[in-house]
Amino acid sequence: MIFTVRLDEELGRLLTRAARKLKVKKSELVRVALREYLSREVEEAARPFDLVSDLVGAVEGPPDLSWNPKGYIERRLRIGD
Repeated sequence: MIFTVRLDEELGRLLTRAARKLKVKKSELVRVALREYLSREVEEAARPFDLVSDLVGAVEGPPDLSWNPKGYIERRLRIGD
């Protein structure tokens, strides 16, 4: 795929300098940088729910335990008396 990008002078100079330093073509440097950036963005864009979705529903228990743990703890302590 051919893709054209217009750079301002400063970014063009930085790209040229980095390509010379790394001894690679500018196009190769842009491909590597873009691939790295996009792979990081996709990984970081995952919602926390997406990361644990396979665990949802894997544990059984009271439906309100996550927002009312104190009530369950108090009842368990009273039962043990």
